[in-house]
Amino acid sequence: MSKSSPPEPDEPPQPRRRPGPELGQIVPRVVGAHRSLLLVMRERHRLDGRSLGDLKALTGQQTSKISELLRGVGPYPRWDNTEPLVEAMRLPRTPLLRLWRQGALEAERKAAWIKGNKGAEDDGETDLPVSLQGMRRLHGAAYLAYAEIFLHPEAAAEVMERTFHVLWAREHVMLSSDSAPRFAWAVFREQVMERADERVALPEAALRTASLHEPGTSPGDEWLLMAHQVNLFTALRGLAARHADVLLLRHVLGLSTERTALVLGTHPGMVRVWQRQAESRLEADPGLRSLIEGMTR
Repeated sequence: MSKSSPPEPDEPPQPRRRPGPELGQIVPRVVGAHRSLLLVMRERHRLDGRSLGDLKALTGQQTSKISELLRGVGPYPRWDNTEPLVEAMRLPRTPLLRLWRQGALEAERKAAWIKGNKGAEDDGETDLPVSLQGMRRLHGAAYLAYAEIFLHPEAAAEVMERTFHVLWAREHVMLSSDSAPRFAWAVFREQVMERADERVALPEAALRTASLHEPGTSPGDEWLLMAHQVNLFTALRGLAARHADVLLLRHVLGLSTERTALVLGTHPGMVRVWQRQAESRLEADPGLRSLIEGMTR
């Protein structure tokens, strides 16, 4: 790679942040939609630079209770207590409500409990903003196919829905980033990897790879290809995220260089650079060399 073409970062650049109060960490047991909800709220809290005292004045809630809610301490929070913070932070209500409802289901809250929260009804009719509708039409199929490498179809579809709710809630940050598609991919990938168990996901994904089931593949060839794929997926664990993603999009999902660049929010030249870097790293494993020769066409 020439000095004039440095690799781009995995994560999209973030806007300059004003200094704000520090919160304690989210408690480890908080996962899934609940964690996504808290991350959106905590990000806005940092960007606004408001103190917990400011939020107390706006919501009438005690600062200790606000801190606990933003850290995920205690039982799953009621929407009655969450919505005032959402309003005070000037966040869009619909995506936050939908994340809250999904989090409640994941926390095994009963339908009666959810319904008992004032203002927690979702008409289900409010659609994504136009910018996100366009992004979903353009990249939704690739996103879903990528998620299905690591997750079973139902879980992959749930991750897709959650991703676009998070992007809706963070639209102001996405649109101020250097590349909205790159920002969206980073959010989506984080959602997939949070749900995937990397100890088993990649080998299981190899078994679901479409190339294993092409017409005309004999049983012997299928098992040989499967063994190669398992080795490849296992090797991908040691690659940088951008390198692994390029190989998965190009060679497992069969996207062109140009299409891969659009999905990742970069340009085709960078995809080629990352692909060469990834393949040269994998070529260091003699057992994968024959597979790589078939990939580099």
